[in-house]
Amino acid sequence: MGIMKLRERELRKIFEKSKKDSNNFRNIKKMLLEFPQSLVILRFAMQEGRKKFGEKCQISYSEMELIEKGKKRLGEKRAQRILEHIKDSNLNFNWNFIKKVYMQFLDYSKNGAKQILLENKFIRPQDLIPLEQKRNNLIKLLKLRPMDKNEQNIYRILKSNMIPFEKQVPIANSLQSSKMIVVDFVIPSSDRPKVIIEATAAKIKFRDGDGDQLTTPGFRKIILGYRLKKFLPQTKLILFSSGEVDESSKNLLLEGFDFVVNSNGLNNLPDIIKGILNAN
Repeated sequence: MGIMKLRERELRKIFEKSKKDSNNFRNIKKMLLEFPQSLVILRFAMQEGRKKFGEKCQISYSEMELIEKGKKRLGEKRAQRILEHIKDSNLNFNWNFIKKVYMQFLDYSKNGAKQILLENKFIRPQDLIPLEQKRNNLIKLLKLRPMDKNEQNIYRILKSNMIPFEKQVPIANSLQSSKMIVVDFVIPSSDRPKVIIEATAAKIKFRDGDGDQLTTPGFRKIILGYRLKKFLPQTKLILFSSGEVDESSKNLLLEGFDFVVNSNGLNNLPDIIKGILNAN
């Protein structure tokens, strides 16, 4: 249960049950053994992040997460180590205080809260880098990356037909604003993405629902197409595959893309693009 996924009403339920099971927080060990999710209340009462708390109690971050989700129980030894860690602490089990600490961890808009999140390892230092700076850093790295053969073919076609484009473009994923998706070509520009072209030569083997092995070009690209469509619904997506694409594979690829073009149809690419731009 990541802190960003834990809602206030869920936290309140955990608080009330923890309070009841521990006789108003008088019996912490009983509370931890019988209701492991109460660990999150204990952490907030100490104002400690999951990583810091876990290190002090010799519990890994992933195990802390499982315990707080209620998917893993606490044993006697770990419960005792937790008691040793908190024995000299001034714990505050007042609900308003717990709620205040919880809100601090959620508040990304204030620098002070960001610092608390950083110190408690809920976010990484690079997550605090402004998105535009992160994008510019990525662009510098992408300029050093050579184009593969498929990208070179698309590059020549676009250049010879005088179609404006940008290549190797990082686009902010509005669903996860701290993440970037790098696409092969954007037309006419990254700030006005009317068309996105992705190139693939990969053939991925996978099994369908009946257990039969299938092979299709660019299977991973389908996932990328889904992600792009979610936050760029007006942008048309074209997949270029250097290999032959049979009808069943094409239908599968068209679930993630608007157009699928193979090497035999590469010369038709400019007409497809111009048709999209003229329609807009």
